[in-house]
Amino acid sequence: AAWHAYPAYGKAWGTPEYTFPGFKEGYQWAEKIVNAGFPLIITETGDHNADGTKGAPFVSRLLPWADKNGMSYLGWAFDIFPGNQDHVLLKDKSGTPTDGYGEYFKQHLVCVASGAASCP
Repeated sequence: AAWHAYPAYGKAWGTPEYTFPGFKEGYQWAEKIVNAGFPLIITETGDHNADGTKGAPFVSRLLPWADKNGMSYLGWAFDIFPGNQDHVLLKDKSGTPTDGYGEYFKQHLVCVASGAASCP
């Protein structure tokens, strides 16, 4: 199964308004799929990454949750989108991670690859 998981900005984490309609149901659906023994991949996800952004409030919760539940994931996107300040991992063609989302996603993948018991 595949899932595109994205946040809605400007809302407090944990409130119903934080996520787009159906997102909470998306988490519940994902857990049911995995618990039924089927593989699930989050085929797209993203977070805020304008210059100067610190941290990634959405994917820093999503990726550890996905790891804990045996899910796979891909970030969006590994190419450059001039003028688009959200959901892209790279600032430039050299592969520099974007502030916020790109930095967090890289840190998380490095941690997972190290074999750590849990990753931020």
